Amino acid sequence: MKKSMKLICLLVAVLMFAGAFAGCAQQPAEGNGAPASDAGEPAAGDSTAKDSAGAAPAAEGKLSGEGKTIGVLFDFLQVERRVLAKNYLEQYAKEAGLELIFLDANGDEKVQMQQAENLITKEVDALVVLAQNAEAAKPMVDQAKEADIPFIAIDRMIPDADIDYYIGMNNDAIGDMMAQYVYDLCPKGNYVLISGAPTDPNCQVYKDGWMRVIGDAVDKGDIKIVGDAASENWDPNIAYENVENFLTVNNDEVDVILAMNDGTAGGVVQALKGRNLNGKVLVTGQDGELAACQRIVAGDQTMTVWKPDNELSRLVIDACLKIVNGQEPDINGSINNGVKDVPAVLVDPVPVGKDNMDSTIIAAGYYPKEDVYSKTAE
Repeated sequence: MKKSMKLICLLVAVLMFAGAFAGCAQQPAEGNGAPASDAGEPAAGDSTAKDSAGAAPAAEGKLSGEGKTIGVLFDFLQVERRVLAKNYLEQYAKEAGLELIFLDANGDEKVQMQQAENLITKEVDALVVLAQNAEAAKPMVDQAKEADIPFIAIDRMIPDADIDYYIGMNNDAIGDMMAQYVYDLCPKGNYVLISGAPTDPNCQVYKDGWMRVIGDAVDKGDIKIVGDAASENWDPNIAYENVENFLTVNNDEVDVILAMNDGTAGGVVQALKGRNLNGKVLVTGQDGELAACQRIVAGDQTMTVWKPDNELSRLVIDACLKIVNGQEPDINGSINNGVKDVPAVLVDPVPVGKDNMDSTIIAAGYYPKEDVYSKTAE
């Protein structure tokens, strides 16, 4: 009888211990509604991952970039936006465990071609390219395809080439945004068009957007285009010289200058300042550079189209992480480059003026408010 009682007590104790252990194993991690091992991948457009510059691409969960190398080729780093993008790419790649080999062509398409050949020889796991001259970049795409290396064009589409993916801004909207912003303020008057590099296929896309907005007014005679010039290599000095000439020819009678980016807008504003026309002539731009934001709050530049490079860089690393793990990136569009409908990951740009600077660029933490408002841009 005593032996039976001891056996029963022992059995009850074992069962209680087992139940307590099982309860601990099922307890969710503190602050989380599910066990950490059950955490799934974030949904596309997850606000935390999308809006935070510190969000890690490794939030993909089970994916890892360990042992994988991504080659990244940039056109030139003399532009603030490129430097920001490089820093974000390096940050996110590190968090994902990916090794980056980052090379700058310094504005030389031949140098970039050599860099691509070297990376292909190194057998990188993917090649990410912001082409210096998109029109001449097809050979590097062909070489990557022959080596079975995935090729991702970023921010600048490469025409007539069999690239695997494009990741960049929704460029079709950018030209429209610039033109619509100033057209709403000045639907009649003299307009000057200052484009970017002739070798950049995006320039025609932006200009098409301008004309979608102002084309009818031009045809009616409400808007007169009194100057139209390109800026080789997006050089602000060339933009300055062109605007100087157009102002002289038109006796300073210019109402709007559609400048295609913030760099050229800087050259435009410099020319206007020399004639005390800054703040009197509407000036567009794009990229959301700090100097442009300072010009906007000072009243010298009218607007910029902000292209959040933290988000773009995160999407590039997310795509690379999936590709090296044998998965497809999260595609949300396509762009025809003359050869194929290239699967694309597109980011929507944001028009920013003085009235919404605080609620967009500053609210996103892109620049500190004190930096934007600290001084009047030169």
